[in-house]
Amino acid sequence: MTVQFRNKDIVFRNDQFEIASYVLQVLASEGEDVRPILDEVQCGTLTEFMRDGPDMDARRLRRLSLGAMSEVSRIALQRDGRANSRLGDWELLVYCLVSCGSLRNAIERMSEFFRAIDGRLGFVNLHVDDSVAELRFDCLHLHRSALSLALDLIGMGSMHGLLSWLIADLIPVIEICLPYPEDFRGYCDQRIMPYPIFLGGAVTALRFPAKLLDHPLMRTGADCDAHDLDFFPEARGEGLPRGIADQARRVVYLELRDKWSLLSLDGLSERLGRNRETLRRQLKDAGTNYNRIKDSCRCELGLHLLRRTNLKIEEVAGRLDFCDSDAFRRAFHEWIGITPSAYRRGESAVWEAAGRG
Repeated sequence: MTVQFRNKDIVFRNDQFEIASYVLQVLASEGEDVRPILDEVQCGTLTEFMRDGPDMDARRLRRLSLGAMSEVSRIALQRDGRANSRLGDWELLVYCLVSCGSLRNAIERMSEFFRAIDGRLGFVNLHVDDSVAELRFDCLHLHRSALSLALDLIGMGSMHGLLSWLIADLIPVIEICLPYPEDFRGYCDQRIMPYPIFLGGAVTALRFPAKLLDHPLMRTGADCDAHDLDFFPEARGEGLPRGIADQARRVVYLELRDKWSLLSLDGLSERLGRNRETLRRQLKDAGTNYNRIKDSCRCELGLHLLRRTNLKIEEVAGRLDFCDSDAFRRAFHEWIGITPSAYRRGESAVWEAAGRG
C-alpha cells in the first residue's frame, strides 16, 4: 500500500504548495478526478502543478489547498455515509471557545459542543495521565483509507492550530496518534506535519504537556472576527492576519518583539496607511481599541519570554517597553492574576515535559 508521492528532484518552497500537492496526490491515488479542483484556479494537469506550483501566486495556492482539503472531507465523509460538516458549526465552535478562561475549559466546552450537534464533527474527549494530556477524537470512520488518513491529519493539524491560536502560542506536541496500520506510513507526509506521528494506536489523539491545560486563553471575540477559520497554517506558526484588528495587532507585536518598543497610535496609523481617527473608528467597529491591542501584545510576548527564556524580570519589563519592573509586575498581575515570578515557576516544567516527549 505504500505510495511514493514525491518527485525528489522538486525543490519545495511554499507551504501551501506542500499541503495542496499532498492532498491532490492522495485524491489521485484513490482514483478521484482532481481536474475540477485544478480548473478552479486555472491550473493545468497535476503533473504541471507539481512542476510549476511552487512559483504560483500565494492566493491561488491557498485557494487550491483549501479546495483540495474540502474535497477530501466531502469524499471521505460520503464514503462513511455522513453529511459534510457545515462552516457554521466551526464558526459557532470558535465563538464558544474564546469566552473560556483556560485551555482546559475550552477543551471541555468543545467536547460539550460536539455532543450538542450530535457528532456532526465527531466527538472529542480529554484524558490526562500524569504530565501528559491526550485530546482524543472519535472521527466516526467506517472505512479507513488514504483519504480518511489525510482528513485525520488535516483535522489534527487544524485542531492543534486552533488550540495554539487560543493561547496565542504554539503548543509543543509530543506526538499525534492515529489508529492506522504501519503500512499506511507512506500516506503520511511529515513535511506538512511538524510533529511525530505514531501509527497503530487504539485512538486518534493529540498529546501535549498537561500543564498547558491551565494556560489562560488570550483571544477575544474581536480576534475571532478577524480570523477566517483557516487554522491549519497556525499549526506551523504561520497564521496570517485578515481584518484590521489582527493587522494592527501583528504590526504592534512585531515592533515590540523586534525593537522592544511600542508603536504609538499615530505610528500604527502611519504603518497601516490610515489616519488616526479612521483607524480608531475601524478598531472600534471591530470590537477593540489601541489600548487593548497594546496590552494583548505585551501580555502575549511577556508570557513567551517568561516561559522560553531565562531573562530576569527587569529585562523582560524592558523588552515590553515598561518604564520599570514594578510597572510590569502590576500590569502582569492584572492580566493573569499572579506575579511574573509565580507564573514562571508554575510553567517551567511544561517545556521540559515536551522535550522528554
